[in-house]
Amino acid sequence: MIGIIATHYISSFIIKPIKELANDMSTTLQAIPDLLFELDINGKYIQIMTNKEELLIDARKNLLNKTVTEALPKEAAKIVIKALQEADIKGDSYGHEIVLPIEQQSFWFELSVAKKKPFNVTQKNFTGSRFIVLSRDITQRKKYEKEINELAHIDTLTGLANRYSLEIQLEQALLCAKRNHKKMAVMFIDMDKFKDINDTLGHNLGDSFLKETAKRISRCVRKSDITGRLGGDEFIVVLTDIKSNFNASYLANKILKKLSLPYEIDGHHIFSSCSIGISYYPGDGNNSEKLMKSADMAMYHAKTEGRNNFQFFSSLMTVDNERRIKLEAELHLAIETNQFELYYQPQISTTTQEICGAEALIRWNHPEQGLISPVDFISIAEESGLILPIGKWVIQQAFKQKSLWEKQGISGVKMSLNISAHQLHSADLVIFIQELFEKYQLQGFNIEIEVTESVAMNNPQYAIKILNAIRALGIDLAIDDFGTGYSSLAYLKRLPIQTLKIDREFIRDIETDANDAAISSATIALAHALDLKVVAEGVETLQQQQFLKNENCDILQGYLYGKPMSNKDFIQFHHDFKHREWQD
Repeated sequence: MIGIIATHYISSFIIKPIKELANDMSTTLQAIPDLLFELDINGKYIQIMTNKEELLIDARKNLLNKTVTEALPKEAAKIVIKALQEADIKGDSYGHEIVLPIEQQSFWFELSVAKKKPFNVTQKNFTGSRFIVLSRDITQRKKYEKEINELAHIDTLTGLANRYSLEIQLEQALLCAKRNHKKMAVMFIDMDKFKDINDTLGHNLGDSFLKETAKRISRCVRKSDITGRLGGDEFIVVLTDIKSNFNASYLANKILKKLSLPYEIDGHHIFSSCSIGISYYPGDGNNSEKLMKSADMAMYHAKTEGRNNFQFFSSLMTVDNERRIKLEAELHLAIETNQFELYYQPQISTTTQEICGAEALIRWNHPEQGLISPVDFISIAEESGLILPIGKWVIQQAFKQKSLWEKQGISGVKMSLNISAHQLHSADLVIFIQELFEKYQLQGFNIEIEVTESVAMNNPQYAIKILNAIRALGIDLAIDDFGTGYSSLAYLKRLPIQTLKIDREFIRDIETDANDAAISSATIALAHALDLKVVAEGVETLQQQQFLKNENCDILQGYLYGKPMSNKDFIQFHHDFKHREWQD
């Protein structure tokens, strides 16, 4: 009798709850969207737990009791074994990636491995180390990464090498020339009066013009030469392994003739020309930066000589230097006499259709030349070191204006501002920002600081340290002009950022260019996968707006909503915003 009662007790109060717990655990494991395996130290499959058998490299029954070396491709098996060995020592292992052929497709998986402990010290059949391996399908993420990585090397408008790729290829060519005692030349090509074409005929036709220009240049060069687009209407050709100046002269004349032929674009008959500057290795510089700068100066000299010609660099070329020296002196005076002003460009939330932010942009009220864009003086300010006092002025004015807006009832508008590489490396940047926060009694979420990819990637470890310190103040951080710089996804996920800003270069043609549309879509998807918001710059048409809304872009910025405007105009714009006709 006692035995029956004991058996009933064990069945009801011990075995049944254990079975229920096991069933519940099994249901939980089946709900996990990843592949879950139990392996031993040799990589033998002990258990396979998943409801996505289509992601297994073979049927479950075929895998059990096999080792990964038997079941997986050689390289993938090596990575799994390495992860197991690492987890055996450290207790866990993360971040290893493998690629597997499944149904004639390549699937990528990210592994997370944890060393398993026996249920109890007397558990039988538990010999050696066991591991729980979570295998996450990251195929789609790898696709996005591949598309984004292409932005780091190819100019999407022309298909030529972009600035970053040019720098790498020029460095490689220079190393080769040094090693083999060869000569080489750098040609800086700038289209004459391209701005007039762009302004009178529009950006779309201007882009078509640049595409045709790129094709003509490419037809002129040798296969061994390097051709790329720096941006705008500036192109670079690197002539590798030349015998004399004649080689560069011959090519320059050839390009001049090709680019002076009429362009037939969309029914328009366009005449243009170009100016070319040429520098040589080793005579004009022994590094890529010097060679590019010398070619640039020679190109400006070609402009002053009447355009549609080429010039070789000479140390006597001082015209541009004199102009820059004069402008630098005037910049000093501008700081002392408060000639700068902040303009503000509105940012619109696609969710609320409200103004959610404003980007602060500096302008120079020159007493003689009028309003000067930062494009014309920021590079000089950076080279001279004046960017630091100018940058501090921008930060202080932006914080001050944000505080005033709050008092004027303009709330919910985040103030965005850019900081340069020089500012990021300034020792007192974080302290300066913290003091302004206290002075103007601001909250961190009201401010967003933007850095470009190239600034963040120049010294990523240091950038991460400083950006973390800024983020600790509660300030949001954004990567500006995403896709035009160094695009290091490895570091991107380590940066403490909340926002990606897609450069206008990829927004301009999303209505007509399938590549730009795909790149923009991939960038938005990747950003959201990383839990980042996305701001699209350069939105100028309703079609662009609709495309970006359909892709769930978070924030839009561009001339469709408003050009950068003075504080007075921004306040009026904010007041009148709800009556804008372009809103849905």
